[in-house]
Amino acid sequence: MTDTTHDPPIKSGLDHAQALRSRYDSLIRTLGLLTPAELATARLPAGWTPTALLAHVAYWDHIQTERMMAALAGPEAQAIAPWPTTDNNARAAADEGREWAEVLAQADAARQRMIDFAAGLSPQILAATYPEPTRTLSINTLLTHMADHVREHANEVMNFCGSLDRWGRAGMRRFLAQQHANLMDAIGSMAEAWLVSEPVEGKWTCRDVLTHVLCWEEFAWAVIQNWPETDDVDLSHWLVAGEDGDATNARLMAEKIDFTMIDLVDWLTTFHRRTLRTFDKLSDEQVRTQAYTGFGRDSFTGFLYSMSMHTADHAALIWRARPDARFSATSRQGPVDLDDEL
Repeated sequence: MTDTTHDPPIKSGLDHAQALRSRYDSLIRTLGLLTPAELATARLPAGWTPTALLAHVAYWDHIQTERMMAALAGPEAQAIAPWPTTDNNARAAADEGREWAEVLAQADAARQRMIDFAAGLSPQILAATYPEPTRTLSINTLLTHMADHVREHANEVMNFCGSLDRWGRAGMRRFLAQQHANLMDAIGSMAEAWLVSEPVEGKWTCRDVLTHVLCWEEFAWAVIQNWPETDDVDLSHWLVAGEDGDATNARLMAEKIDFTMIDLVDWLTTFHRRTLRTFDKLSDEQVRTQAYTGFGRDSFTGFLYSMSMHTADHAALIWRARPDARFSATSRQGPVDLDDEL
């Protein structure tokens, strides 16, 4: 792992601490989508297991925190600061056999130590540079990099989560069908008066939640209908420059103000069936092809996996809000048994 070559804007210590926390939490949530067996044995694109990847994050959090603390302490401390004697791949191979709970505890502690260190830094410290034996250290740049470092690994794990290698065609198809069925089951047997009046997610009712999900199912269909030829797809209706997420959702949902519950269910089912038909007609090569999705590039299955997890998250909130207190095991509560997801 190396320092970045550009100089990012100077941020406050608290801003760095917040970024370090949010990126790390995102990584842990993403790892939570894997089963216990996958955490130990799955092979990510770089060839590491998820357990080895988290051990790698913990290792570098420790090393770089020690490095920054030594820089502030002066040359004598820098002379004895730890530095790697093995490369990343060698450490990853050694870490594969470790217990997940042990690695997670180590990673949690290492990240928290870095967060605590960052939160206490003054603007003067963050604006300064510190000479090292072979380079010059900017703590501001390094903290920015450490947040980005974890985000890169979270993306790597997410790419595996939605990959054809993980699921196979039949498994991915069952997963997509299960998430749609889970949303439909979440509103099943409930009186329409409850569905349209009782808040289940903030101020949103079930009707609002279904409207929101439908808006983004329409977005997903716009992306995939000519897959993998997506570069010229017009997504400006959903992605408006300068418009925040809340404003986008409010605008899109207002367009469906006249939709009944039957309309919403019918259209959700229609887009789900279109998605499955598109999946069925694509070759394995096309499904694996990286294409533009509006939020970067992803494979067909990776994009649909992320959209299905969006649906699952909202379905879980409906399940929790039901008067009968039922809850679905297929929502994002990992690690979970993959057989339950299928």
